Amino acid sequence: MNNLLLNDLAGIKQLVLMELRTDPALSKYIDPSEIKLPMPYPGKDGKLKAIVLGADPTHPHPEKELKYVFGLEDEKSPYFASILFNLNFLGLGLENI
Repeated sequence: MNNLLLNDLAGIKQLVLMELRTDPALSKYIDPSEIKLPMPYPGKDGKLKAIVLGADPTHPHPEKELKYVFGLEDEKSPYFASILFNLNFLGLGLENI
């Protein structure tokens, strides 16, 4: 994934947070000092064949900050194991996302 797209995604992430903070119904649930969102996974040099979207509010080790979504800085990420299983079933892997 090129750096321009990653920067765009990081900017969109900030816009979404700003919207949430100004929403009358949701703003009371948003503490900007507590929100540290991971960066999108930059992919590898393979061919893009799949886009993985998802959200999992459970993070059993909140003291460990994730660098990339699903903890993909670790290729054996427990947060991504079931998704990777499904990708592998389709003949795809990390190099394809």
